[in-house]
Amino acid sequence: MIMFVVYALLSSAVGGVATFDAFLVFIVQLLIINVLAVFVMVVISYSVAFLTFSRGWNPDNFVIPIESSLADTMTTAAIIVALALIV
Repeated sequence: MIMFVVYALLSSAVGGVATFDAFLVFIVQLLIINVLAVFVMVVISYSVAFLTFSRGWNPDNFVIPIESSLADTMTTAAIIVALALIV
């Protein structure tokens, strides 16, 4: 939550928005983005780890690269969804 507030303050300062309502909107957007992205990434990471381990493969060789690649994609998709929900 501290990072959400810091990001919202930085966005407000850079964007020149000084109202409290705009500040709250930034915080809500960041919270929605985080909840959506983290939920999807946890499900994907757990699924990949379970599938690779059940096949006798080392999950470290698969989970880390897949999670890194999908984290960027999921975060971008979550930003789009959050903006669509707020705006």
